[in-house]
This record gives sequence, C-alpha cells and structure tokens, in this order.
Amino acid sequence: MYRWNWSPPAKALNTSGLVVLVLLSPTPLWPALFAGAVMVVKVASLVAVGRLVAEASARA
Repeated sequence: MYRWNWSPPAKALNTSGLVVLVLLSPTPLWPALFAGAVMVVKVASLVAVGRLVAEASARA
C-alpha cells in the first residue's frame, strides 16, 4: 500500500501527473481519466487494507 499511495514516486505521479494533464490537455477527458485511475488505485488499496484488518481481527 505504501508504494502505491505514499512513496515519493507515487506522490509525485499522483500530483504532478494530474497537474500536467490539466495544464496541457486540450480536453478535460484525459485529466478525468487519470483522476479515475488514481481513484481505482485508492479504492483497491482500501479494499486490501480492509482485508488485512479483517484477517488480523479474525486471528485475535
């Protein structure tokens, strides 16, 4: 989860990628698609962490 969301490369890509697309894209489609892709990664991370928490509480 750290590599996908909070590592320096992930933070740089999440932020700068969207800013660059907003500034350079002639249409809002590409920034919206990129933001959607980032959202998919965030939701997948949330699901994975939820499963880890559920497994840990089931063991306890």
